[in-house]
Amino acid sequence: MTSKPSSKSPGQHSNIVALILAAGYSRRFGSQDKRAETFDGKTLLCHTITLLQRHFAEVQVVIRAEDYTERLGVPPDTQVIRAQKAHLGQAQSMAEGFCALVDRCPPEVTSAAVFLGDMPFIGLQTLNMVCAAAEENRIVRPIYKATPGHPVVFGRHFWEDLSALSGERAGLGFVQQNRQSLVNIPVDDPGSCRDINCPQDFPSR
Repeated sequence: MTSKPSSKSPGQHSNIVALILAAGYSRRFGSQDKRAETFDGKTLLCHTITLLQRHFAEVQVVIRAEDYTERLGVPPDTQVIRAQKAHLGQAQSMAEGFCALVDRCPPEVTSAAVFLGDMPFIGLQTLNMVCAAAEENRIVRPIYKATPGHPVVFGRHFWEDLSALSGERAGLGFVQQNRQSLVNIPVDDPGSCRDINCPQDFPSR
């Protein structure tokens, strides 16, 4: 289930939609839901969403069907996709996200930049570099010190296939299977690889 897309804002990446995957169960984090953990007065997920809303005209976030957006700190104007089968793994949530994008994005949206909900430290230069390289038939990702990072930008050519993903690490496998279309962008941005996996990873609150 999706809400209606918001209107585009001038000066942003109007032909690229940002898709945030935030339907995970944070099993490595412990008993708490890290998406709702706060620093600087906002939840982790809210930090990620607000970062991207400054730079993309359209931001959509994938959460679990049963989630309360208020508890997660999802801003009211955020487009939400509720993954009905999030328990089957990240690839399933990603597939449901792309199913929604296929149905709802107008033809002028040519790519989707996939982010993780626990990565609020990606730099603006990284966003601009990967988005500048995006094309309908490309997969683009940043590389920091030989490590692949986020966002991974998938051209619209791949959306139908992505909507059929399944399994826990199928997204990475999809990139490897389509490496002839892959463009790696070297970046000097540790934030492109920095996610929150345990409470100690949070900045000082």
